[in-house]
Amino acid sequence: MVKQTKELKKNLMYQLIQVLSPTGRRYFRFFQLILCSAGILMCNPFDFSYVQNETRLRKSFRQHQTYCMQNAPKDKLLVYDIKDGWEPLCRFLGKDVPDKPFPHENAGGVIMNRWMKVHPALIRMQREFAVCLATLVALGAFGIYKLHSSRIVKIGLFTFRFMERFKRV
Repeated sequence: MVKQTKELKKNLMYQLIQVLSPTGRRYFRFFQLILCSAGILMCNPFDFSYVQNETRLRKSFRQHQTYCMQNAPKDKLLVYDIKDGWEPLCRFLGKDVPDKPFPHENAGGVIMNRWMKVHPALIRMQREFAVCLATLVALGAFGIYKLHSSRIVKIGLFTFRFMERFKRV
């Protein structure tokens, strides 16, 4: 989770959809509140920043793992280390070991970068971001056009130039 968090902080699109997408703002705020209430994130309510509480995260994971090991039927429980590859997994499922190498899709925490391209909710947030950004650019361009074409700016420039003449003398 630490690698994923670092990768997400580097992803500019992920950061921007939290601000400029209505769905993104609601989703990320909701997700943040859940993690804060669970104690996994330590939240700062004044600037909406958060710090990952890695100790609490590890404790929650171990508690869940212990709960599963105690309550799952032993014949339906596989305690599996991803480093072991295909063999224990295929033996447990009663399947043949495939010829392909074992996939390592989240090496370096880049799974969210892939999800940004394929997950329907994240695609929707990106579309909303594009619409909001286009609207902001259009409004900004219109505002600049109106400022440059108004008399107030021309009078302001005239006043500025008029004042410069007095400074030179």
